[in-house]
Amino acid sequence: MSGEAIIGLVGVALGFALAEGSAFLNRCRTHNALWQSLGVEVEFIKGRVDRFVEDRVQSPLYRLPQECFRTALPRLLEVGSLNSADTNALMTFYSEVDTFNRGLEQAAAATGDEREKEFERLATKKVHGVLEAYKAARLAINPKVGGGLCSNSWGRFSRGRRGAAGAR
Repeated sequence: MSGEAIIGLVGVALGFALAEGSAFLNRCRTHNALWQSLGVEVEFIKGRVDRFVEDRVQSPLYRLPQECFRTALPRLLEVGSLNSADTNALMTFYSEVDTFNRGLEQAAAATGDEREKEFERLATKKVHGVLEAYKAARLAINPKVGGGLCSNSWGRFSRGRRGAAGAR
């Protein structure tokens, strides 16, 4: 094989590696961002449920969010990032969140003693359901963020040598 042919093959290989490497890092950043958004939302929900128990407001104005679940989960399923145990854990958690939100709606619509009954039902059964499902959801999310080939460190590396201090 001539020198020109070898140089040409090296150039083609290098071009391929650069193009595919960039696409790979973009997929990794997107993948990690989806998992992080789920993690942030799950933590926010847990905080709201804890606040509900502490404040004992019978009919708070807030509802628990589900936007990241609605947007991130389908995308993660589409690319095969979820096994059946993780899918079950996340769906169970968000099912409990949905039930909790329905309970908040019922409490808001109730009056007098009925509102007190709805609040107590939420404060005992539904809070417990959300907090139990939270544990499994966290176990599903934790290994997916901040580690492995598609972790934050790879995303920082691909944007330059800023390291953790220069990352946004």
